Amino acid sequence: MPPIINGFTTKLYSARFCQSMTLLVSAHVPMLRAIDLVERMIGYYPYEEALRAIAAGILKGDTLSTTMARFPIFERKMVALIRVAEEVNKMDVVFNELSKQYTAELESSVSLLSSLIEPILIILVGILVGVILIAMYLPLFQLSTSFGG
Repeated sequence: MPPIINGFTTKLYSARFCQSMTLLVSAHVPMLRAIDLVERMIGYYPYEEALRAIAAGILKGDTLSTTMARFPIFERKMVALIRVAEEVNKMDVVFNELSKQYTAELESSVSLLSSLIEPILIILVGILVGVILIAMYLPLFQLSTSFGG
């Protein structure tokens, strides 16, 4: 995937992951069950594979942040904040803040992308209208020159 789309996709699914984990952790769902539920509902293969491996790592006794750090799909910022959340037992608060941050970044990316695409679309529509006008009036001009001469 192109880097722009890859970054957008990563932010989108990171926001979904954090939102889902916020809801489940704040509802006092056990961590393994929460990861299993998020894996089923996220719908993005790299996250699904990572979450399966994370669940297996937690079963072996590793922490969530340690197993997440093994996958490049999770940003270091997210892993570091989750490590702190595990130490102070505030997972729901940290997942909520991460969700807000990723949502804000996503909205910023979408607005930037739309502001970049808008002028390009205006130019393309202008070219299309010009081609249609030329296609309509060129036969009329050719017809008038054939009658005039």
